[in-house]
Amino acid sequence: PDGQWIGFFTNTHLKKLAVASGAVQNVTAVFAEPRGGAWTPDGTIYYAPHNVAPLWKVSAAGGTPVAATQLDQTRSEISHRWPQVVADGSLLFSVWSGPGPDEHAIVKHDPVAGVSRLLTPTGDTPRFVPTGHLVYARLDALFAAPWRDLTKGLDDAAPIPLPELPRMENEGAADYVVSQNGTLAYVAGGPARYAQRVVWVDRGGRVEPLPLPEKDYEAVALSPDAQRAVLQIREGAIGLWLYDFARRTLTPFATASGSSQGAVWTPDGRRIVYRGTRQGMRNLYWKPTDGSGDEERLTTKPGVVHT
Repeated sequence: PDGQWIGFFTNTHLKKLAVASGAVQNVTAVFAEPRGGAWTPDGTIYYAPHNVAPLWKVSAAGGTPVAATQLDQTRSEISHRWPQVVADGSLLFSVWSGPGPDEHAIVKHDPVAGVSRLLTPTGDTPRFVPTGHLVYARLDALFAAPWRDLTKGLDDAAPIPLPELPRMENEGAADYVVSQNGTLAYVAGGPARYAQRVVWVDRGGRVEPLPLPEKDYEAVALSPDAQRAVLQIREGAIGLWLYDFARRTLTPFATASGSSQGAVWTPDGRRIVYRGTRQGMRNLYWKPTDGSGDEERLTTKPGVVHT
């Protein structure tokens, strides 16, 4: 806050760098996948240590970190991330119940009372700006919601879509920042980059598009007999769809009850294993590819499970 230090993450630590001398000091050890931090005027740093955690806090001088927020599993929360400290000492941050855009909300949290207020049910990378607005991102779009009284919720006026289109990186990090004098800096993005096609590419480099509409495709996994493929598509939530090459049909496979990701076919092609985000936990599931049964949960350990 005084402009004398820069806080940053490495793969192993939260560190701070002295602007005047360039000296670097360790603040605390962190997991390898932090999700943002905020430094208060009283010398406390709030940060998200990884992608399935609440916010933690630690003295900027170093010390033992302690949990600053708690995940509410009754609301299926899996992550608090990208915090900002506002003028009254409260925290703004994103709350995730899954990886899809419709599974991200924005709250204002009072760290003294331990009480949170929902500001908007969808949005990422929230920032309160001096004009009296909450600015937040959804995909590559930026919105400003009037917010004149920090002790209350947002004003009744509808959020204003801004002409600037900052790029949304992985894990809900929109590439923008607003200075105290109201200057906006951002890395340009735009909705066109989400309009993608699925194609075959042969060994000679010849490209053959599949007869599918443009969507935000994220991954493709071929069946063992190469007659079908499971496509991962990002919409409000992330879903899995089955494409049949002979019939040229695209049908939903795992598109409800939360996001589904990282599909892998069983060797016999009869089932697909995938990671599902359900009720605040991520576990492995599988499901028959012929539509003969519902998904079945395979793991029971809370936390992140990777396929």
